[in-house]
Amino acid sequence: MKYILFLSCILITSIGCAQERKYSTFYEQRKSLFDLMPITSDDIVFLGNSITNGGEWHELLNHKNIKNRGISGDITEGIYDRLDNIVKGNPKKIFLLIGTNDIARNIPLDTIAANIERIILKIQTKSPTTELYLQSVLPVNPDFGMFKSHIKSDVIEQLNHILRELAQQYKLTYIDLFSFFTEEGSNKLFKNFTNDGLHLMGEGYLLWCKLIRHYLEIETSYKYDNISCESLPSYPIKKGISAPFIGVLGNMLIVGGGCNFPEISAAEGGKKVFYNEVYAVDISGETNNIVWKVCPSLPQKAAYGVSVKTDKGIVWVGGQNESTSLSDVWLLEYDKTKGLSYTSLPSLPVKLVNGCGTSHNNIIYISGGVHDGTEKCNLYSLDLNNPSSAWNTTKTNYPYERQQAVLLFHNNELLLAGGYDEKEAIAFTDILRFDFQKGIWIKYSNITDNNDYTGTFIGATGFSYQEELLFVGGVNYKIFSEALLRIRKIQDAKEGGKSNLLSSLNKEAQEYMTHPAAWYKFRKHLQLYNPKTGKWKYSKAYESFARAGAGTVIWKDRLFVVCGETKPGIRTAEVNSFKLK
Repeated sequence: MKYILFLSCILITSIGCAQERKYSTFYEQRKSLFDLMPITSDDIVFLGNSITNGGEWHELLNHKNIKNRGISGDITEGIYDRLDNIVKGNPKKIFLLIGTNDIARNIPLDTIAANIERIILKIQTKSPTTELYLQSVLPVNPDFGMFKSHIKSDVIEQLNHILRELAQQYKLTYIDLFSFFTEEGSNKLFKNFTNDGLHLMGEGYLLWCKLIRHYLEIETSYKYDNISCESLPSYPIKKGISAPFIGVLGNMLIVGGGCNFPEISAAEGGKKVFYNEVYAVDISGETNNIVWKVCPSLPQKAAYGVSVKTDKGIVWVGGQNESTSLSDVWLLEYDKTKGLSYTSLPSLPVKLVNGCGTSHNNIIYISGGVHDGTEKCNLYSLDLNNPSSAWNTTKTNYPYERQQAVLLFHNNELLLAGGYDEKEAIAFTDILRFDFQKGIWIKYSNITDNNDYTGTFIGATGFSYQEELLFVGGVNYKIFSEALLRIRKIQDAKEGGKSNLLSSLNKEAQEYMTHPAAWYKFRKHLQLYNPKTGKWKYSKAYESFARAGAGTVIWKDRLFVVCGETKPGIRTAEVNSFKLK
């Protein structure tokens, strides 16, 4: 009896000790070690659970100031409870990946989200100069028969959606790792990256590093400053236009269509006017002697279409006017004697607005935008080498619209960069590559803006230039994302009958149009991406680059920027030529 009583006391004591211990012995061991290893303002901290714990980050990324603060088995609450010793050192950057163990423990998503929000707020409050990067939770693979409690792909995707929204709310950089680590056509962790279905093998860490390397720092020695700017005569349409068609034939820069608010501004409820006027200018001589010449007008008024350069001539595709979207396709040719002529080509299978296009070997490729069909981001192609050819449609099964994105061919790869989906309130921060064999879009790269911020290309243009991708103009990711979210909140408030909220949101939307141009932070620098190195570089800032929806074209070593928006609803008639060296 005494033995039983003694044993009971031991059990009660043991249970009491177990209840007092909040985390594992390994957690306590690692935390006690980290507490003795101070963080400095030069450090880059990798913070997370076993997946972070397993990376030799300073060697993988060749950076002496990287500190690994991963602890196997950690959860969001554990991160929060050990954060003080990190933020008091004011680290330069923190890369956070956390949540998979919370999911395995069946911790509710609301609780996980609240814990991550507490982490964000503590970092922003205690160490406001620290750049925080929210990394998506990685996929898992059930085929290995291990870590069964972690196999909840739908919950992982929901958590990643929450992480993306938190990043937008708190103006952080969200890094989508999930999409790059999944097997094609599934949500499974790619089997070559793991040997247990959850943790990473070496190849997985190499890919991870490739995806985040450019977030570590912007190398000031890798600038693109060898450009010069000169002004050309203003565009003939009063107040300028945006979303025009554009191209070069011979020595003639040709611009047509477009739209503006000629009388009353958009902020004041003015009516948008569309144009069919076409003008050309000889760009082969001195810029101070050139004059815009009137050309035959477009067959109808149009803006927000696609301009494509080919060996056969310029091809202008789709767009819209005051009453309808368009599927028309025109081939433009220029003769010194006869001037400009139009030839009608087969119409697109759909009416397309805000799409994007490019060509390769005289095959035109069109994608993105909004059309009158049910599918999104299909690929349409037309072979100009075959006079009798019709448009070919490749259904990609891609779930989102990509309005005002950039499409280009580079090194025999078709790439789709940026864009936005208004209904889903997403401004895309990645570049996709089209797999012609499988007929699908797959991840290619993330977009980083200058100063190491998350970027996008919306209202921008792009070119395959020498060994790099060159992008011009466009909106600021964070400001545009907030505007998109507000549109969705307005719709939700309408459907939910929340009149007070709706009134407040409508007021915000109206105020959004009234800020000075500088507030919108349109991109002032050229942005170039080198696919071989995975690095971005930037030119010095020019106000003339800070436009959305401008007409741009590269001819020889010169980049022409024609009109465009300087802020939402406000156009400029300014035309500039930049010499690229």
